[in-house]
Amino acid sequence: MITARAEPDVGDAPPTALPPAVLLSSPRGIEALSTAPIAPGDVALDSISYDDEGDVLLSGRGKTAAFVRIYLDNTPVTTSRIREDGRWRVQLPEVDQGTYVLRVDQINERGQVIARVESPFLRESATVLERVVSEGAGPVRSVTIQPGNTLWGISRQRYGDGMQYVRIYEANRDRIRDPDLIYPGQIFDLPQTVTD
Repeated sequence: MITARAEPDVGDAPPTALPPAVLLSSPRGIEALSTAPIAPGDVALDSISYDDEGDVLLSGRGKTAAFVRIYLDNTPVTTSRIREDGRWRVQLPEVDQGTYVLRVDQINERGQVIARVESPFLRESATVLERVVSEGAGPVRSVTIQPGNTLWGISRQRYGDGMQYVRIYEANRDRIRDPDLIYPGQIFDLPQTVTD
């Protein structure tokens, strides 16, 4: 297990405005582990990724002794207990390709909603996922979009210059209609840098 720290895109805010994101690299892949604090009783969706079989994996944080109920387009999909460390992880098998509203409700033992978070989510096609897995050797060549990601921020981390977002946009024109509208769960190719 390897951990790395990556600075989040905070625009013109001072570098101390948000804590850095923590990336966990393990045999399961790379997972963003948010360290941003959440209010007591709140719920967070920290990561949307895919497992080796192409199923959707969600993870986040919430109140211990509570549950999370996951919805796609207001249809309940699954419910899971939040672990004692305040983290939760859920697999969503058999989600068809398409764009969804992903909703995470934190519920108490009586089933009452005590916190909620929503995010748009684009379920990538099996073809895109297979291509990413087959090209997975060597330096990171793709990124799975997480809540709060921007092309500018990804470009700043990858190339050291936010203006280089155009490189990512051009390499993924078939998946990006508007560079200001990207969705969690999308997978974008990252064009090589000169040193790759």
